[in-house]
Amino acid sequence: MAEQKPIQNSRKVCTIETEYVATWNYRALEAFYSLRSRKFIRGRYVGLGLCGKILYKLYEGMYIRFTGGGSLRLDSQSRIDVCLVRVSCQDNKTSIEEVACAVVEYESPWWLKTSVMIPRQVFDFFEALPSYRCYPRLDTYRVYSLGQHIELLKFIQSGKRVREEREDE
Repeated sequence: MAEQKPIQNSRKVCTIETEYVATWNYRALEAFYSLRSRKFIRGRYVGLGLCGKILYKLYEGMYIRFTGGGSLRLDSQSRIDVCLVRVSCQDNKTSIEEVACAVVEYESPWWLKTSVMIPRQVFDFFEALPSYRCYPRLDTYRVYSLGQHIELLKFIQSGKRVREEREDE
């Protein structure tokens, strides 16, 4: 009888460490979104509420990375970068290659919520930015519809830089 070989998973698991900041006047976050399951990926939080790290275990492949942050002052410019990235690991080193990116620059959360140019996932990422001494509140259970998913991909592929217009009187 022929000897059976165990089935091996050829996909490598990469470990990615990101940071979040939740001070009284500044907040920042980096998160990953799965193209396959159409939702944000849950990471493991390490650290205190003020500043900490999020550890992600991802298979090699394509993901969407959300990076954002800014001052909590109403008159300051904040931004969110949304990038299609390729994650790969070689010899315990993880590399992230950006394929396409779009940028959203804003001053007012109200503008983000009411803008028709911004995909829903971008606003949900904004709402997940950590408050003072709190962990990020990213909803990793919400699965986005196929239409919302395609809208996000088109937004990234366009390479747009969407900016809130200021009204100076």
